[in-house]
Amino acid sequence: MASRPGVIRRSPTGDFIDLEQPLADQPLEYQGARVPRRANELGLAGQPRAGTIWRPDPPEEVAALEAARTEEAARWARRSTPPD
Repeated sequence: MASRPGVIRRSPTGDFIDLEQPLADQPLEYQGARVPRRANELGLAGQPRAGTIWRPDPPEEVAALEAARTEEAARWARRSTPPD
């Protein structure tokens, strides 16, 4: 039997009570997205946006950072290529 989502609260007497909280009024349709089975599969979603938790960086700064990363990757690729 699958457990339903809910919140576990402790009462003043020390008992634990499971308060059921349904996710929606109706069953939700599956959208086809892949569901990660392990924590290390969460990184497959891509890189987070540049900036802080509260504010993303301005678009021109993000573009400059991406250009610098591309240039650095090209520089490392040239270093690792043996001369002819």
